[in-house]
Amino acid sequence: MVVYFSATGNSRFVAASLAERLGDRLALLTELDGVVSLGDSERVIFVFPIHSWGMPKGVAEHISNLHFSNTADAFMVGVCGDDTGLASQEWVKTVAAMGLNPIAEYSVQMPNTYVLLPGFDVDTNEVEKRKLAAAPKTIKNIVKNNTCRILTNNKSQI
Repeated sequence: MVVYFSATGNSRFVAASLAERLGDRLALLTELDGVVSLGDSERVIFVFPIHSWGMPKGVAEHISNLHFSNTADAFMVGVCGDDTGLASQEWVKTVAAMGLNPIAEYSVQMPNTYVLLPGFDVDTNEVEKRKLAAAPKTIKNIVKNNTCRILTNNKSQI
């Protein structure tokens, strides 16, 4: 199951691409409520944008309010302009507290939309085009499990 939150559409694109390639079902985080039924060996992949090098406001709360029908392996895909910052640490704490098994963190660079602090701006057209062109290959590598940071004992390792 691929569960996503998207603010600008970048994370929805990544989530939909992953779900299609993996043959998984796709669900919008804010539309899930209560108990989420999982198959015996079904994994949960959380896809969300990175805001200020962390999880978007409210995403951890939405995830924490879900109850999965059984313990599952969980994966994070952070959609970011440059890097995922401390989002992985926040995510691990959130899903581990729910009884899920945080397994790996992935990231997909998409055009930068963060403009809230001085010195930050959207990407140039050239950089935006490069990121958009690279995203499908990055998603393909995620499906092949080639580009992750494996999480062990709630600490990330490369």
